[in-house]
This record gives sequence, structure tokens and C-alpha cells, in this order.
Amino acid sequence: MAINQPAWNLEELQIPLPLEEMQAALKTFGDRCQTTYLRLMLKCFGWTNLPLELGRPLVAKTQAFLRHSTISYPQFFVSLRQEFSPQWAVGVGHIFCQSPTLPPADQKLLDPWKKIYFELLQQATPLQQAAIAKTLEVANPPVILIRPQMEYIWQALDQEDDWSRFAATFQLMQV
Repeated sequence: MAINQPAWNLEELQIPLPLEEMQAALKTFGDRCQTTYLRLMLKCFGWTNLPLELGRPLVAKTQAFLRHSTISYPQFFVSLRQEFSPQWAVGVGHIFCQSPTLPPADQKLLDPWKKIYFELLQQATPLQQAAIAKTLEVANPPVILIRPQMEYIWQALDQEDDWSRFAATFQLMQV
């Protein structure tokens, strides 16, 4: 006899966890959430095995930079993916040099981040340095659709049956 999986799942959801088990799980949730967040953020920076204690300052500097800069959160990571170069390990001045997405004021705000990123690159093995570009590509999509962009695309589809905006955006996402 086969189990009706959806019905079984719903039945199982109705069984409450014992209070002690739920409290124990909730006590560790904050730490597990923070650890997962840090690992995912470090991957967005190109690091897959960086110890969390070394990555925390980079994440903190990124958050501080993004709070005060003109670049959006998604655009920062798209730019990081597109502009990363092995030359960044040669000198801090190579990081985001001549960036088309970071105006001079943002460049100045990014200096503390650049310093930490450069120091991490200096500590990385040549194999780790070589893997960063690929990790950046995997972790950071080239196009991040936010609501105004989706509405812009949808408006053309809905009102004019014009698929050109959709096609152009889809093409960018294939990079």
C-alpha cells in the first residue's frame, strides 16, 4: 500500500514538538542562522572555505559600506562578480580601480572593505585565489531583478504584447 505523501505530511505537521525539544532548538537558532548567513555572504565574496572569524570583519565592512553608498546591494555583488581580477591580490589599489559602477565618493567609502579583502587575498593560497572568480560567478547572478524592473518588463507584455524587454533581460541573465 502506497502512502499518500501530501496527506501524511500534513498529518505530521499537526503533531506538536515537545516543549523541551522546541526550546532547545530555539536556543541554537540564532547562532545557526548567523553562521549560515556568514557562510552565504562569504561565498558571495568568492570564499568557500574562509574561517568565519576571518570573514566577519569583511561582512561588517560590507554592511557599513552599503548603508552609506549610492550603489545598491544587488549591484555591488554584480559588480564584484564582473570586476574581480587576480590583480586584486597584487595591490589594494587594483580593487575596483576604474569601476564603472562605483563613483569616487563610493570608492572612498569602500577603502576599509578593500583593505580587508586585500589582506584576505594575501593570506589565500594560489589555489584559493584561482577559485575566487568561479565562486563569484556561481554565487552572484549577473542580473538581479527587482520589482521596478519586473514591472517594466510586465508592462510591455501586458499592454503591448511586446516581448522584447523580456528577451533582452533573459539574454543578460544567460551571461
